[in-house]
Amino acid sequence: MYVWFDAPIGYPSITANYSNDWEKWWKNPKEVTLYQFMGKDNVPFHTILFPAYLMGTGQEWTMLNHISTTEYLQYENVKFSKSNNVGVFGQNARETQVPSEVWRYFLISTRPETNDSQFTWTDFISKANSELLNNLGNFVNRIVKFCNARYHSIVPDPLSWPVVGPPTQSESASKEDESSSTTSTQITSRESFDEEDQAFVGDINGLLTQYIESMESLKLRQALSIVMAISARGNQYLQENKIDYSLLLASPRRCAQIVLVSLNLVYLLSVLVYPSMPSTSELILKQLNAPKRRLSRTFGIDLLPGHTIGDAIYLFRKIDPDRAAFWRKQYGGSKPSGDPGVVEPAGESKKAKKKAAHGGKSKGTTPAGPLFSGPKPPEMVEIELAIVAQGERVRQLKAGSMEGEVGMEVSKLLGLKKDLASLIEQLSKPILKVR
Repeated sequence: MYVWFDAPIGYPSITANYSNDWEKWWKNPKEVTLYQFMGKDNVPFHTILFPAYLMGTGQEWTMLNHISTTEYLQYENVKFSKSNNVGVFGQNARETQVPSEVWRYFLISTRPETNDSQFTWTDFISKANSELLNNLGNFVNRIVKFCNARYHSIVPDPLSWPVVGPPTQSESASKEDESSSTTSTQITSRESFDEEDQAFVGDINGLLTQYIESMESLKLRQALSIVMAISARGNQYLQENKIDYSLLLASPRRCAQIVLVSLNLVYLLSVLVYPSMPSTSELILKQLNAPKRRLSRTFGIDLLPGHTIGDAIYLFRKIDPDRAAFWRKQYGGSKPSGDPGVVEPAGESKKAKKKAAHGGKSKGTTPAGPLFSGPKPPEMVEIELAIVAQGERVRQLKAGSMEGEVGMEVSKLLGLKKDLASLIEQLSKPILKVR
């Protein structure tokens, strides 16, 4: 308990180390609302002990107003264990070269707010590809690219846009000069929507209300899922209206209205994703050539016709699903003898027992080679990951009845295993000391 007498004092002292104005935060209960986020096991210390210490000083402190706690996050159905190399930690996440925004999204979208949740590599890659790339990334990229290609990168005015088709170089320069000095005189209201768009706007406003309520009640996971629902509704809007070059030719006014509305939905998304993915928000704003904005309670036209946007940039890149096997192997850990806290990879425990019963030999297989204990050097990890990938390649070929290629790929697999055995044998040799 003595630790929890010292620990809470660290919060105001860290703030004091950062700023001489720390008392404006920690001794200003009338103007500051204190929120705290933590795991469920720390609740008693922050809701009882910490406030009691502050009250005991007799001074006026900013006291806890809201607390948001989480259950436990498991790793592939087992507990995270740094000592056993089970799980993904800060350095490991950086090693994968997956952008931090993807990690932030996954962790918040699976935040264990009401019960324990699981981290699995399959789910991680699926969310990155299907939710971030195919939903949010696709919507933003599709409408920005369309505006770049068909409207000279200028937000169109449905009531006055006269140009159809890609611009010439001189026309583009002329339009840029005009857009930098003037804005549309036709559309200046945030409520400038066609009758055909009323249902769509109603859907967005309904979701926006849910998002705000979720954030205010600290339901971060739910709020983020609503953001993705808004993005999905934007994709549906483009599909329903079949936006393409043929629509621009057949109904230029309607096409301009759809682009205007969609770009403004992208602008709204820039502020909605900011709490969870700030860098993504900045990248969206860069494409829109727009400043940061505040969150409004209703959807409206905030990017006015005549505004020049930037070039389309991919927000996310696809992650190869095959990487799951690599990462699962690399961060799955190994079970020390007699350690009940780490579960062996599926299928290995029974095989190990059967192998032991046959004197360390497995029927129909070659000897596994010498075992290696101690930290694995990078070259060993690289070969092990290559073996996992090649093994998956062989299984896929066998499943697809591609017999002509199986033999060659099996030979590669056996070669990799031989390389690993040689490396282990080399590293296991005792080092002679010269006196």
